[in-house]
Amino acid sequence: MRNPKLLSLFPFIALALISCGGSSEPLVSSSKSEPQPSQTTISSISSSAEVTTEPIVSSSEEAISSEEEISSIEPVVTSIDDDPRPQEFRDGGALYEEEMEPLGDFTPTRFQKESLKLDGSDQLSEGVRSLHYSFKLNNGNKVQAEVIEIDPTVATIRSNYNISHENVYTSLTKYQNKHDDVKILAGINADFFGSDCVNAYVQEGTIIKAAHNDNGIYDYTVPAADIPASKPMLFGIGGSHVRIAPIVEDQDIETTIKSSFRTKLKYAHADKVVHEITNSFSMKVKTGTNTLESDYTLIENTVPGGVVTGEGDTIYYLQKFQDSGLVKSYRVDDSYDAGASRWDTTDMGEDVYLFVKAGTEEVLQIGDTLSYCIGNDDGKWDNYQTIIGGRQSLVENGAIAPTVTLENSNGAQNTGIPRSCVGITPDHKVLVTGIEGLRYGKKSTSSDDPYGVSLPELAEFERAIGCYDCMNFDGGGSTQLFVRGEEEENFRMLVRSSDYGTTNPNDGRRVYNTLLVGSYSGQN
Repeated sequence: MRNPKLLSLFPFIALALISCGGSSEPLVSSSKSEPQPSQTTISSISSSAEVTTEPIVSSSEEAISSEEEISSIEPVVTSIDDDPRPQEFRDGGALYEEEMEPLGDFTPTRFQKESLKLDGSDQLSEGVRSLHYSFKLNNGNKVQAEVIEIDPTVATIRSNYNISHENVYTSLTKYQNKHDDVKILAGINADFFGSDCVNAYVQEGTIIKAAHNDNGIYDYTVPAADIPASKPMLFGIGGSHVRIAPIVEDQDIETTIKSSFRTKLKYAHADKVVHEITNSFSMKVKTGTNTLESDYTLIENTVPGGVVTGEGDTIYYLQKFQDSGLVKSYRVDDSYDAGASRWDTTDMGEDVYLFVKAGTEEVLQIGDTLSYCIGNDDGKWDNYQTIIGGRQSLVENGAIAPTVTLENSNGAQNTGIPRSCVGITPDHKVLVTGIEGLRYGKKSTSSDDPYGVSLPELAEFERAIGCYDCMNFDGGGSTQLFVRGEEEENFRMLVRSSDYGTTNPNDGRRVYNTLLVGSYSGQN
């Protein structure tokens, strides 16, 4: 294993090479253990990062070759007794999940119960079905609802985002091209957005946005508040566990909006006693150079660019255990003085580094084990890997949310609007719904085109098809739903964007994040 300190010494190495008659060509990274920009995820236990377009350079392979003799043996565990980690680090991670009672009878008041029909279904894969519903509202409008039913014990639910926004089709195809372990079968738009998504957002163990937008106004009746009457809701996935809830429970809206996700970093010495580093952590993904602004920053599979350190900062090199659970764990393999440097993350590969700010109490020792997870104040979101923000609560504990008729943002009480939402059934299946409404965007070309719905109408439909909990995603022109079967190569558009009204897959509003449904590779 190399000493990554050498990556930061470009000016001095270059000067030495020139004075000794060596090449004056710019030094570029070529060692396989150096950081790599082609990876796409940065797990950074830090606050927001700054971006710079300054070029980053690193030392040559010759300059670091002497360091390759340092041991880089993967942690191998032959039995539980040989495992240096405490049980908490190796048991896969515990998740909180609400207990759900069986649903009772439900009679809608906003549409005719006898008009609700399942018009057909398509088996997209094991554990994934596309269901086609229709029903007639009391005002006579006919509604078509496309529902993707997912069994998370068999299929996988993921999310994708782009900081500059992309339409749903581009988002799901880009994700598919980067992930060979899954075949994406369906995709729908998710959270409301502006320059950023509105609610908190965690993607596969990385905090993209730690909390809901907070403008200091917590009364939903004030239009400038831009908050729901309900608490802002979140949908979470942790392995086969799913959950819909606010970021904290049993709190008022102000406390809820002020709450945030953080990365919980824990360590253990040889005695396997677990200690938590209590600093408050958050993550923000940026491209370019990331300035380390918090005490601890963990980087693995980073985005292109680098990180900037200061005098007295320390860098730890970590070896990752081959975990199959939700908790990621590592062994502290070596440490170095980082110094005031710009660290290249080119060719990072599987290497993992922990940067520690100068002045931080030294608690880590070589040989210690570490773990981290995403968590929140009450601990009920601990270890959930993907958490997608939404807006209004539609169904709570098997009943229509009491706030649904009070909602006054995003045209909540207006019928005829396209809608998107996600719900959970008592047997923990996930129902993702898209309702088309081309009249909303004045793109309707036929009297047979279906109508959209209001939030109370949407809530009643979701409860009628079996949701125990359900929350609203962005709607209007953002609503767009794609599917494909296990044997299909191309996606089919089931719900058209009301901004365009066409079946061209690229005709869709650009959104911040998406919910994706897939099957694991080789699984039918």
